[in-house]
Amino acid sequence: MGYVCPVCEEPRVDAEDLANHVAFTAIIHGESHETWLDEHVEDWDQMDPETLGPLVAEHAESVELDVPEPDRDARRGSQPTFEERTDLEAMDASDRAILEEAREMTRQMLEDSESE
Repeated sequence: MGYVCPVCEEPRVDAEDLANHVAFTAIIHGESHETWLDEHVEDWDQMDPETLGPLVAEHAESVELDVPEPDRDARRGSQPTFEERTDLEAMDASDRAILEEAREMTRQMLEDSESE
């Protein structure tokens, strides 16, 4: 079962994915996602996706999603890498730090899911 983002109505595959979407969007873009989190979840910026997910999901519409599990290597071969799509040189130090933190969280999440 998936969820629809309570801010932008983008479908997400589960509560952790929803938490990542809302938090990363709030951190990177601020505005409506950050405002929503500030109003609905105290100390959201101190939480991991496993903790934040259920709290955000309480406010999200549940939806049935037909989400196939794509082969990551096959998908990666057909899409440009993050480095190919992003001009890191043009970013300021704060933006680069946020992106590096997000990349590290993603690496850890992938490692954890592969070990399960």
